[in-house]
Amino acid sequence: MLTLLTLAPIVMAGACSSVPVISPIESTQSAIVETTVRTHTYMLAHRTYPTDLKSLPLREGFANQITDGWGRDLIYSVDDQGVISLTSLGRDGRTGGSNEDADITRRYRTRNEDGSLNIDDELWLVESEIVDPPPKSE
Repeated sequence: MLTLLTLAPIVMAGACSSVPVISPIESTQSAIVETTVRTHTYMLAHRTYPTDLKSLPLREGFANQITDGWGRDLIYSVDDQGVISLTSLGRDGRTGGSNEDADITRRYRTRNEDGSLNIDDELWLVESEIVDPPPKSE
């Protein structure tokens, strides 16, 4: 017969061994930031944009994840102005949505107004992010 004293160590061991759980949204946000850093590293070395995310250099000690928290590839694009976009379509894999189904996108400028690359500044990641204003509520 199990007594309370014999169960106590089992219960305590289970409580102490809890591993922090990272949500799919947090995993996606982390993957986007890490991929942006790797894109920047690529651009510093080659002075041009990577053709795809698989060509990015690996960073030792980092996840090097190019998929979102639901296991789908991040969507990478560069527009005519040199704005890099990294996007996840969320849990449902479709454009739009809310909560876990919402798209997650980060965009970064890579060019100055004169067309020259702006990636040489150490603070490039912080200073170049395009943050859209929140939508107005009706």
